[in-house]
Amino acid sequence: MSEPFFSILLPTKNRAEIVAGAIESVLTQTCGDFELIVSDNDDSPTDTRDSVARFSDPRLRYFRTSGNLAMHENWEFARRQAKGKWVLIVEDKQRLSRTALATLKPVCEAHPDAIVTYPPVLAFADLLPGPTETARTQIFTCEETVEHFCRFTARFWEIFPRGLTSATPRTMLDDIERTSPTGLVFSWVNPDYSYGFQALSRARELVYVADDIIYVPLSVGRAGKYSNGLAATRKEGPAKRFFASLPVGEQEMLKGLPVRSVWLWVNPVLFDFYKFYHRPGHAPQVDWVSYHAQCIHIILVGREWGADMSAETQAVRDSLRKLGLWFTIRVLLLTGFRSARGLFLRLVNLIRHRRESKRQ
Repeated sequence: MSEPFFSILLPTKNRAEIVAGAIESVLTQTCGDFELIVSDNDDSPTDTRDSVARFSDPRLRYFRTSGNLAMHENWEFARRQAKGKWVLIVEDKQRLSRTALATLKPVCEAHPDAIVTYPPVLAFADLLPGPTETARTQIFTCEETVEHFCRFTARFWEIFPRGLTSATPRTMLDDIERTSPTGLVFSWVNPDYSYGFQALSRARELVYVADDIIYVPLSVGRAGKYSNGLAATRKEGPAKRFFASLPVGEQEMLKGLPVRSVWLWVNPVLFDFYKFYHRPGHAPQVDWVSYHAQCIHIILVGREWGADMSAETQAVRDSLRKLGLWFTIRVLLLTGFRSARGLFLRLVNLIRHRRESKRQ
């Protein structure tokens, strides 16, 4: 097989019941210039292999690991098999809309030194057809993208490159590997964010494609069963084992942070930010009002999903008490505004996707 334009990485573990859907969404793309790399890290030696065996396509390359790799190691193993010019990741719970690659290819060709990103979509249907016209793009500098992260804005969530929501030139990934402080592109603690911060340290710009490129279908995402983030928020067994396996301890991970809990995902991500983002001439500062508002949001989501967030709630209270009344008022006002905005956008998206479903 000659060098494909896209290498699509599909690292998976113990999700044989849903991985076929992700594979099918790739193999049915209207643009066929890709390779699909499935990295099977199952505890079972045959479950995922049996799911993959349903497909006979020369663009599909299947690899079986030892079954004992950490998540970031499985991602890294898949990346090292890539031969394409551009690399993106599809999680086993995700699906590419049918025109995703056809939409992305001209954007990537026009911006060879950029990162191309697209929004993480939680669909209100099981199928999103994808864009039918030229991609709707917006250019951001890497610096302003990181500034959005430091303020934890809604825009940050849409545009930040996570691998799962971005395409990157393979040459840039190779450069990251050579210069990474851990020798890894997808490193601990969070492989998606550690990659993102390193890519933003090097890329010329970020090109945001404001279309439905990748999504989690309703039937898969509805129960939250396959969300690693929710597993961590709920403090479930796999998440506890994950933190215990890391080469960095809890105290080091939380050093200098006002609300000390690894179960608030913003804290491990901030550890990755400080470790991996190093862009010459740019020294961004975290907005601690926005940080506390984000902690409260995570606690509210955790409660909604049945997690015991009492320790985290107390940690936020203790931090706000030290920072004073005016600081606390600003945090609560921002929390209220973002909650109202989030509910409004969920309603708008629900209406939009229901209309699209009726057209199909």
